[in-house]
Amino acid sequence: MRHSLLFIFIASLIITFTFTACGDMEEGPTVTTPAEKPMRVLSFNIRFDNPNDGPDAWPHRKEFVTALIRFHKIDLVGTQEGLVHQLEEMEEMMPGFAWVGVGRDDGGREGEFSAIFYDTERFELIEEDTFWLSGNPDEPGSIGWDAAITRVATWARFIDLENNRRFLSSIPISIMLARKRE
Repeated sequence: MRHSLLFIFIASLIITFTFTACGDMEEGPTVTTPAEKPMRVLSFNIRFDNPNDGPDAWPHRKEFVTALIRFHKIDLVGTQEGLVHQLEEMEEMMPGFAWVGVGRDDGGREGEFSAIFYDTERFELIEEDTFWLSGNPDEPGSIGWDAAITRVATWARFIDLENNRRFLSSIPISIMLARKRE
């Protein structure tokens, strides 16, 4: 199990979690520092809670997942495949973190999330949204472009309180596109 979790961690570091620095804040004081504090960002497919995963099922993984985030002092985490109870458990196990995102099935609590966790002491959330990767991006549960399942992307705009910068963060759009079987 540790080898597969290590592989998942390394793979998640390689996967792109994009964020774009948007310059100095337009309002408020400017903090001058010799060097900006680096931002630690992680993309993590936490895998949905499937009881059939046996020893790799969520109840056996959640401690490892949250401990890994805390140990490496990650500031922002883009997650994939999380169900609402998994995200709520992670938030409970990681004091000082909050998350944004919605379930892909109904735009509320149903289905998998592409959520963004963030350190509330370092970042101030300005706005966030989730859209569906379909011809109807504002329609919860919409499926598009020959996908077999619903796909979503979540984005959030933050102020980095450590570096006095605004930036936009988005979770990676899955590179494994599920196609309808013909």
